[in-house]
Amino acid sequence: MIELAGELLDYPPELGSELAWQYRESNPLKAAKFLISGALHSQYISTHILDGIRSAFVEKNGEINPSALEDTREVIKAYLAQVELSDKSQIIESLLPIYQHLIRALLFGVDDYSLVRELSLKFIQASNEEDGLFDFAYSSYHLDRVSDAEEAYKKLIDRETENDAAINNLAVIYENQGKLDDAFSLYKKAAEIRPEEKLYSSNSNRITTRFEKRSKSQAKIKSEFDKRKAVATELGISEDILDISNHS
Repeated sequence: MIELAGELLDYPPELGSELAWQYRESNPLKAAKFLISGALHSQYISTHILDGIRSAFVEKNGEINPSALEDTREVIKAYLAQVELSDKSQIIESLLPIYQHLIRALLFGVDDYSLVRELSLKFIQASNEEDGLFDFAYSSYHLDRVSDAEEAYKKLIDRETENDAAINNLAVIYENQGKLDDAFSLYKKAAEIRPEEKLYSSNSNRITTRFEKRSKSQAKIKSEFDKRKAVATELGISEDILDISNHS
């Protein structure tokens, strides 16, 4: 019945949610477009519909169904167009839920970190930094904009002190920068927050191994220096001119 009404009325956006429900199985592309176009006219966006549409595009491993790749890009295009036509309150209230339950999975499925970053920045600006920080940081890191990622993760952790994913990812940045003590502290904290997450304990153990190697290297350097110092003292040479660099 709703399909006939929609056709007779030239598919008005006011019927977006109802039409999306009708087409969610038979035509996921059409359902997604109806939901997006009608988002601003709906008081409630059904996550059940969104999750159902997403399952038609995204496989269980997070990858896009190859047969749905072209339709995926059509959905993303429709969403971006709607974002451009919306004000800040509409973006947060009506379009952010669609991003969280559908568009995000599509963008990550096609590895489009540029668009993830672009949309996340809009969410950050529209929400006074209440939404979008994690995806902005994550996408910035994958686009080699590490300083932006670091700053965003810090802001997010300041507000959400138990956000284990953000804490772990900031630790990754610190580890790559050679700040092993800071990285270890954050890896350990993430593991304490979510002990069942094997990735966090694995990261913490890796840093422990690096600490052990560093300690052994320092001990080797000190031992070599002590030997040279002893020889220098025996020969009456000042230890100030000794080279204790490890050239091996």
